[in-house]
Amino acid sequence: MLRGQGNVGFGRACNAGAVASHGGVLFFVNPDVVVEPGAAQRMCETLAQLPAPAIVGGDLRGSDGRADRGSRRDRVTFWRALFTYSGLTRLCSALIPDLHRHNEPLPDGPTSVGAISGALFMMRRAEFDAIGGFDGDYFLHFEDVDLCRRVEEAGGYVVFRPGAVGRHKRSTSDVSGATVRAHKVRSLALYIGKYARTPFERLVARLLRSASNLFMTPIT
Repeated sequence: MLRGQGNVGFGRACNAGAVASHGGVLFFVNPDVVVEPGAAQRMCETLAQLPAPAIVGGDLRGSDGRADRGSRRDRVTFWRALFTYSGLTRLCSALIPDLHRHNEPLPDGPTSVGAISGALFMMRRAEFDAIGGFDGDYFLHFEDVDLCRRVEEAGGYVVFRPGAVGRHKRSTSDVSGATVRAHKVRSLALYIGKYARTPFERLVARLLRSASNLFMTPIT
């Protein structure tokens, strides 16, 4: 166990763990996730069948057995993010589908998706290193979405593995909800700005970052 660095953020902590670990396959598991027997083997078997670069996400579920919202998602583009996180998809879901796909029927086997959750996933070490690992500029949230996008843009595969179950406890932090939401907005701003293609997208990213700064407090 690595200690003494303080709270450097999720992505940087994972990168440090990857550097300190051994073996050709990296298995990332959040401390609030309990991995069920056989899950790691199923994910490893799926990963072995995929060309490089590839990332395999597990079948995250809550303690009630329901699918985790972040376990499988479409690719997070500017407009999908805007519609989903503004709540527009809830108001008119028939016209604007949510980018999260956890409410869809569970697929029969490994399925290509736009993004999986960083709480439970697997990559080959060489590919994780080649892709640059997690972007350490993200402190909390969207670092997994960013990693998946870079794998995809490198011509790789982002795959959800049903049946590789991890029970996500969640709500284990004592940090206030307002602080977490501010960090989420800041990370969304970073993601939008990083992949912005138009002046409008860059403007929205700047506005979101400014808004997050109004409520930002450090997480120690």
